[in-house]
Amino acid sequence: MPVADSATPIVAERAAPAEIFGHPRGLTFLFTTEMWERFSYYGMRSLLVLYMTKYLLLPEHSGDVRGLLTVKSALEGIFGPLDVQPLSSQIWGFYTALVYFTPVFGGLLADRVIGQRRRYNL
Repeated sequence: MPVADSATPIVAERAAPAEIFGHPRGLTFLFTTEMWERFSYYGMRSLLVLYMTKYLLLPEHSGDVRGLLTVKSALEGIFGPLDVQPLSSQIWGFYTALVYFTPVFGGLLADRVIGQRRRYNL
């Protein structure tokens, strides 16, 4: 058995707890990730429309936004003429729809193309 030098303190290693609040550590990590994702999503929800109506879509700034005229003309083709606030609400609605709808495509891609194991070396 090695003898500890008087100048070298002996440090006991502590293992990380297997459970936190009676749940596996992975569940705590998952909860924290989901909590901050929801926080950022609802923060974006409240601030994006405000930002678009008070700054981005105003006539003096909208000329600098690439693709805005295309998006605006496409939305006005569907919903009729849109002022700044209804336009920003429609953009927000399409953003929200994509947030909830694109995981369906990701699941189909994972199930049908990628599969459970990688088939190809990319």
